Amino acid sequence: MSFHDFNPGQTIAGCMDPSRLQHDILQIAKETLDLQLNSFQSVVAVSQKDYLGLGQDGQAFMAFYMGRIFRKPVMWAKDGMDGNADRWVLGPCEKFVSGPHMIVSVNGIAIVVQRPPRHFLEDASGSETGAHCTESPEPVCKIKVPRPPNAFILYRKDRHATMKQENSHLSNND
Repeated sequence: MSFHDFNPGQTIAGCMDPSRLQHDILQIAKETLDLQLNSFQSVVAVSQKDYLGLGQDGQAFMAFYMGRIFRKPVMWAKDGMDGNADRWVLGPCEKFVSGPHMIVSVNGIAIVVQRPPRHFLEDASGSETGAHCTESPEPVCKIKVPRPPNAFILYRKDRHATMKQENSHLSNND
């Protein structure tokens, strides 16, 4: 398998014809999305039983429908954050690889897990097994803090216009 074939979460692209789905599967998929998607939540959780019950067409329909809503690539991943939960999550790909999360592939299944501490990744990348770990790029937001005006700026602001009128032959560079 080449790198370009690697798609453990089965990122959904293209189009999906809802008429291919059984009516009850279509109804379950739409109800699940309508219930769980809102302006505060962009990830949908589905139990293992419901995930398997949807079948591949139902899973693809939910992913395609959600992708159209968010206008972003979405994927299914097994929830590995809580060891007791047997569920699948569907959401935008960046949700699964940002912050404290990362995706691992086990037998071709994408699993969302807690990102290990940085020092653990550095130790693993230097091991003899040839493991290579990279950090996902976190968006860096530079906050611009306005500089308070100093005494010269305040003095110039108050007196610049009158000085310019009195000495019109002078420029700022003089």
